[in-house]
Amino acid sequence: MVRTLQVPMLPLALRGFREAHARHDGLRLSADPESLYVSAAEFVYWAATIDEQIRGRRGYANFQANHLGGQLLPGVRYVRNVKTHGLPMTMQKIVGKVYPITFPLPGFEVVWLPLDALPAPRDRTNKYTQAQADSYAQHLAGQPTRHTFRLLADGFDYLATIDGSPLSEERDAQVK
Repeated sequence: MVRTLQVPMLPLALRGFREAHARHDGLRLSADPESLYVSAAEFVYWAATIDEQIRGRRGYANFQANHLGGQLLPGVRYVRNVKTHGLPMTMQKIVGKVYPITFPLPGFEVVWLPLDALPAPRDRTNKYTQAQADSYAQHLAGQPTRHTFRLLADGFDYLATIDGSPLSEERDAQVK
């Protein structure tokens, strides 16, 4: 008899998100942009999974309306939905300085492509919305991936401080 391990999705997604973020940060000074593409793609999938798990729950609407991390989540979903199997192709390597600057300075940055450089969504209106495209254009396009990921990590940390939010429930469960 084969037994499958049932793992609750939200804690697993939060762990995957944190580990992908740490990998992406650690690779930032690498000479290998392909590794950054891989960790960025993983990060996007975990962030979208977290979003799917918390959307509609207590504190989410306020988070999305009032925190930059919540405001860029629709753009992250847009990237995931439009380019699922080619997600790394939504980014490009840029040689030189990209703002905001962090030290030590890498020789290159991986940034999100402009919205008009992404392929048009297929006729799948259930998978993307204009609001997602607008969020991508406003918060991701042209920005370093590391900037997006830091804002999302900060946003999820913030949401975990709000009593009764799904992420505070996860925080409280870890303390017990």
